Amino acid sequence: MSETETTMAPRSRGGGGGAKALLAWVAILALLALVVWLVSERNARTWYLVPDEGRLVVMRGMLLPVGRQAYRPSDPALAQAYAPVVAPPGKPLPAEKGFEERSLLDQALYDLLAGWARDEIASGDPARLERGLGYLGRAERLPGLSPSQREDLAGLRAESGYQEALRLVARAADELRDAARSFGTQALRALRWAT
Repeated sequence: MSETETTMAPRSRGGGGGAKALLAWVAILALLALVVWLVSERNARTWYLVPDEGRLVVMRGMLLPVGRQAYRPSDPALAQAYAPVVAPPGKPLPAEKGFEERSLLDQALYDLLAGWARDEIASGDPARLERGLGYLGRAERLPGLSPSQREDLAGLRAESGYQEALRLVARAADELRDAARSFGTQALRALRWAT
């Protein structure tokens, strides 16, 4: 074999190495794209409770490797359940927390809302009772509650119904007293006019 033939043979083999290198780069880029897609998919399925400007905001990850946005469902009942919520006066907002599933978010949000509602309802104050009923209304709309949380919610509803009934009885008694005073005043005027 001549010297030219031996030097040419390795060069022809080197051309195949370029194709292998290109194939390796394509495989690396495909794997990198797959990793970015998987990270984006995981981020899109992550839920967050984030304190923001005195409110607790429900956020959801975006279909990007990083980032999140406030969750705004199209269903009006869910939109009310996941709208930003303000803590009762004097109650601190919890620290930011992430959740892998919406049901876990719902259960954590329920625990928070139920705790606030329980304190507000037990106070007996009409304004606080209304606020507590608002928290309960939001908690009822959460779809991912556990069975024990649903039982707890029923108990809270019963307790709030009792407190609300007490408030209505007190209001009715006040109205009856006002009506009796008014009737008494009207009766005295009628007697004076008749005489």
